[in-house]
Amino acid sequence: MAIRSNRSIVVLLLQVQVLLVLIAATTQAMSPQGIHTIRSPGQGPLCVLVHGLDSHSGTWSSSVMRADGESAASSSSLSSPCLAIDQRGCGLSEDLNDDTFSQDALVDDLYEIISKEPTAGQQPCILVGHSLGGRIALAYAAKYPETLAAVVVEDMDIEPRPSSSSPVPIPDFNSVDGDRQLFQRRAASKNEMTTILSEQYNYSPDRIEGWWQEGRLVIEEKDDNSVWSNVNPDFRRLCYQHVLSTENGRRDCQTIAANSPSLQCHVMVAGSDGTVCFLESIAEMKKILGDQLTVHSYPEAGHSIHSSAKEKFLETMERIIESAGSSTDSGNQL
Repeated sequence: MAIRSNRSIVVLLLQVQVLLVLIAATTQAMSPQGIHTIRSPGQGPLCVLVHGLDSHSGTWSSSVMRADGESAASSSSLSSPCLAIDQRGCGLSEDLNDDTFSQDALVDDLYEIISKEPTAGQQPCILVGHSLGGRIALAYAAKYPETLAAVVVEDMDIEPRPSSSSPVPIPDFNSVDGDRQLFQRRAASKNEMTTILSEQYNYSPDRIEGWWQEGRLVIEEKDDNSVWSNVNPDFRRLCYQHVLSTENGRRDCQTIAANSPSLQCHVMVAGSDGTVCFLESIAEMKKILGDQLTVHSYPEAGHSIHSSAKEKFLETMERIIESAGSSTDSGNQL
């Protein structure tokens, strides 16, 4: 009993630490479309950060976004201002809807936010997408290249991935009951949320426990001790259906190469033990985009390069920021 109690205290302290990081590092906002964002200060082109599956904006704010008062010379965060997005149905953004969910909808969510930035039309931004977010970043670059100075894909390729390939089996509720409810992100207790995620959505106990520690699952500051999930299993299901299982990634690369040959493109590839990338698909991206694409390798990194190889990730990003800023300045002079 004492061991379990001590473990609970450690988890609670870790959650408080994550929350304090979020508060100190960011300014939060909600768009008219119900998309939640968090912002950190800095100098230079805006970096827009897009998370992947089973994630939210906190993956960036707790790792690479600058805290208020932190020195611009600090090497522990990005020097540019950052804007991290909670994609629809994730984090604190409003609930998703099967009928309106699509790759285009996710892309347009980003555009509605980026186009309202004070620097829109004056200084293009750098778009960074991790994993599934990388596919959304490519789609955005294909549709709205004029708003970008560079696009960065973190550990993702353009190979189609059917739902059956998901490392977490996606339940087919419709085969049992066609009239089902979407995942409810609030639960009455930690035990209830853990049970739902493990028994109904096939997540392992170790993964769920890690989410409690990382702040992807949180105990709300309410008298009833209710809990909130920043993770949404329905987002995983719908992204496989509308994004990952399609040929869209290949098409988007071809569109970028044809219509925006001056757009800087980067792909970051994790080590062999952590990457989800198929090297043949990375080679295909290089063949399509040619010298427009720079491939960065991180042999020791896990899938989340910005967390597992933070220092090297930041070094790469600073070079991209500097290059993008120089390109923008040259363009303005012309």
